[in-house]
Amino acid sequence: MSVPPPSSLPSGSSAGSSNTADANNAQMQNDVNQWYADSQKISIDESAFYAALAQMNELAAEGKTDLALMYLFTSVFPAMLSFQEDTITLLADSQNISSDLRNFVSCAENDFNAGGSASPEQMADMYNNVQSLNSWASYLSSDNPGYWSAGSGAPLSATDAANIEDDCNTIAGVFGTTDWGNPANMSNDVKSWFSEPTSSDNAIPSQNIKTVQGAFQQANSAVSSISTTLQSQEQFYIDQYNQYVGIDNSMQQSECTQNAAFVNNQKVS
Repeated sequence: MSVPPPSSLPSGSSAGSSNTADANNAQMQNDVNQWYADSQKISIDESAFYAALAQMNELAAEGKTDLALMYLFTSVFPAMLSFQEDTITLLADSQNISSDLRNFVSCAENDFNAGGSASPEQMADMYNNVQSLNSWASYLSSDNPGYWSAGSGAPLSATDAANIEDDCNTIAGVFGTTDWGNPANMSNDVKSWFSEPTSSDNAIPSQNIKTVQGAFQQANSAVSSISTTLQSQEQFYIDQYNQYVGIDNSMQQSECTQNAAFVNNQKVS
């Protein structure tokens, strides 16, 4: 099960050759496809869990306590555990997507930090990574009503996506509309910024470097924040899952003990 890539992704040829952006986009596409497939499964299993829970409550309301208890063991708990497993899997998928976002940032930042030796090829790669990051952030946002409108929400919150997009736009703005996307001009810009002596930190070349590097740092911080939140959520659901497994095992053991005692009592009588 797959979803199409963002229509706004840059092609490698649009700004020259691309050393890392193509590979980053391919990995992101794979991970987004996996997230989407797992999000569909969690929606199905969630419905199955609530259906089993409703059936158990209906049996209990009818006074069929033994049947309700049996249904708890055979249907409700297995459905709940499947639902929990799906949630953990989806959070792991989201972690993969956050790693992919980080790859775009890291590769683009490395290209920029070539500084005075920045080549047009490196600037093409930087451009493609930043533009791809911007496109994916917008595409994966909960504000995008396409594939993320149902089921498990969206891979990115609207706030996280907007923060990343803002950082990308800041970087593009430093180069200006004429030079952004033109590898030769971008190369000349970066070389001049890193090579020109400046009399103060507020001089234009120095300020341009600071602005771009600051935007990269903010993008890294945004992705790190996403990853940290996902790790906490994943650990919470893992702990909860293990707790449910323990409860399920204890209840089934208790049921087995009661059944054995009932059989023994029948033999004695």
